[in-house]
Amino acid sequence: MAIWTDSVAHLEPEDEWPLHAVPLFVFGGVDRPRPGYREEVKFTLRHDKYVSFAFRLRCGTGDRYMGGTVGLLHNQERMEATVGDEGQLATILDLVVQPDNSVIVTALGDMAFTVARTWTPRGMRGLQLAFVDVHRSQVPALQPLLTTCQGEPGLGLFGQLVASSTGFQEVAQAMDGGDGPFTVFVPQDAELVEALGKESIEEMLQIPYLQDLLACHIIRGRIPFEALYSGRTLKAIDGTVLMVTFLQWPRGGPCINEIPGGDMDIACSNGVIHSIKGVLKPAPRSNQRR
Repeated sequence: MAIWTDSVAHLEPEDEWPLHAVPLFVFGGVDRPRPGYREEVKFTLRHDKYVSFAFRLRCGTGDRYMGGTVGLLHNQERMEATVGDEGQLATILDLVVQPDNSVIVTALGDMAFTVARTWTPRGMRGLQLAFVDVHRSQVPALQPLLTTCQGEPGLGLFGQLVASSTGFQEVAQAMDGGDGPFTVFVPQDAELVEALGKESIEEMLQIPYLQDLLACHIIRGRIPFEALYSGRTLKAIDGTVLMVTFLQWPRGGPCINEIPGGDMDIACSNGVIHSIKGVLKPAPRSNQRR
């Protein structure tokens, strides 16, 4: 699942990360939630200013639909952050409103940060926003597309087939860091096994149309989720045209050729991976039956 640092991880080390206005959640109890990098965590909001902001996120406010990036801090003495305070970024994935008007938040842990500047906008009921300096040294190094694909749970089969397919070595080398960037819509393992109708990789590699099937999932250029919009067309490296749609307004449920998307924006050193819950079909060639 995508976190905030994924959208800027492609920048070179000498490049400055963009200033990002982060809402601050200051916990005054024993401690704050401390999820590890990409670790999921749940916590409950009861204070009015945080609950009000959660309602805004449910209505689509924030850098992600139904969620957004926030900063988690802890201070037993006050409920406001000051310059120099240490905290941690977290990307909100889901919000569940309870009958007592509290909100259960599901979030993914991100990088640690230091508060650089704070302010309290009007209409936010006292909620602070801040510019933060992210501790960039903690960001894990990105891997090439093929390596990332093989290491992601539930997506490794596609990477194995690309790496092992005869006659597909140039594409495999490019995806393994030799070229790029690429955008790859990777089918989940279970969907790929069902579509190919084979149990072992050796049997799958003997399928005559395997290369065409793999190629229609690979697109030249880095296309993050935020650049996908309903009606956008993309062309795979084999010429297959892919159409982007969304199941619900405004950004929910992305689909590629009517196949629902899964985890989006899996960042790689030479591109980005979007998982899909199905297998795309290559466009038939002029001398080939459908």
